[in-house]
Amino acid sequence: MENIPELSILVSFLVFLVLFFKKVYPFLIDGTDNYIENIKNKIEEANKLKKEAEIALYEAKKQRNMVEEEIKKYREQSKKRLAQLEFENEKYLKNLELHNNILLNNQLKAEFEHQKQILFKKLSELIIEKIEKESSKKILKKNFDFSKEDLQKLQ
Repeated sequence: MENIPELSILVSFLVFLVLFFKKVYPFLIDGTDNYIENIKNKIEEANKLKKEAEIALYEAKKQRNMVEEEIKKYREQSKKRLAQLEFENEKYLKNLELHNNILLNNQLKAEFEHQKQILFKKLSELIIEKIEKESSKKILKKNFDFSKEDLQKLQ
């Protein structure tokens, strides 16, 4: 009988364990299983988000590369267009300079011809005036000479 308190403690402990495993343990296991399931779901969701982020990053890099290629293409086109415009501008300026030189040359020729005509006209007028003066002197001299002769004959 000496073992009765120990035996009662043992039986109480065993009853406690049985009750614990029948009533409390399932709650603990369910709670732990739910917690584990929740963590698994979060990990799966995190992996899913990671994959989506990797896909988005890949797409963003792909799009960035496309944009960079497009920018590179536009830069090349811009450089070619700029070179073409510079060439056309240089050509236009040369043509404009040539055209202006031709116009200036034509204007100078026209002015030269005009001045030549004025000079010839003045020269003609001077020559005519000189001839008229000479002619009048000769006529006067002739008339004067004639008059002298006539006077001598008359005497």
